Amino acid sequence: MKMNKRGFIFTFISVTLVSVILLAFLINYTSRTKVEIEKTNTEIETMNSFVKSLNNDYLSRTLEISGNQAMLALLLYMESNDEYLDDPIQRIKNVLYSGRYNIEDADAIELMEIEGVSYNLTSTLQELINFANYTSIDFEFDNINVNSVNVFQGDPWHINFTMTISYNIHNRDNDASWTFTNILINSSVPISNFREPIYIVGDENDHEDTISVTINKSIYP
Repeated sequence: MKMNKRGFIFTFISVTLVSVILLAFLINYTSRTKVEIEKTNTEIETMNSFVKSLNNDYLSRTLEISGNQAMLALLLYMESNDEYLDDPIQRIKNVLYSGRYNIEDADAIELMEIEGVSYNLTSTLQELINFANYTSIDFEFDNINVNSVNVFQGDPWHINFTMTISYNIHNRDNDASWTFTNILINSSVPISNFREPIYIVGDENDHEDTISVTINKSIYP
C-alpha cells in the first residue's frame, strides 16, 4: 500500500519541527541548569570563606574592639569619679556587653558611644550582620547576655576576653546554611594600651597614696 506523498512530507516536517523544538528546549534547560549550579557553587564558596573569616578573625576582632574600648571607658570613669571600680571583672563585663556601668543604667558611659557609634558588643556584632548583608548572606546569632562574656588576665601582659556564641548563616534562597552552637571566641589586648589605675586615682600629694618604685640594676649585661 502506497503512502500518500503529501502525508509523508507533512509527517516528516512535523517530526523535524518537534525535534528542533525539543533540542532547543534541552539546550536551554541544560544552559539554565549549568548557570544555576555555577551560581550555587559561587554562593557556597563565598559563604564558606565568610564562615572561616568569621570564626578565625571577625568575631575575635569584634570582641577585641569592644573589650579595648570598655577598658578605656572605665579608666576614664575612674579618673572622672576619682575612685576604683568596686567589682572590676563585673564592671568590665557590663561595659563590654552593654556600654553601661550597671546593666540597668539608662545611658552608656563616656567613650562607649562616640558620634553616634556604639562600641558595646551587641552593636559591634550588628556591624558584622550589616557586612554579611552586603554579600547577600544572612547572619543571625542567638541572643547573648552579660553572662556570655568573660574577662580574665591570662598572663601578666594581656587582658583576655571570651564570649560564647551560637549563630546561623544562610543565603537569600535559604538552600545553603551553616549552624554553629556555643562556640568559644577568644581575644586579648596588651595592658600597655592602658594607663595604670593607681596613677589615675592616687593622689601624688598624699604620702600614703604615693607609689615607691625601685629599679635594681641587673648584674647581667
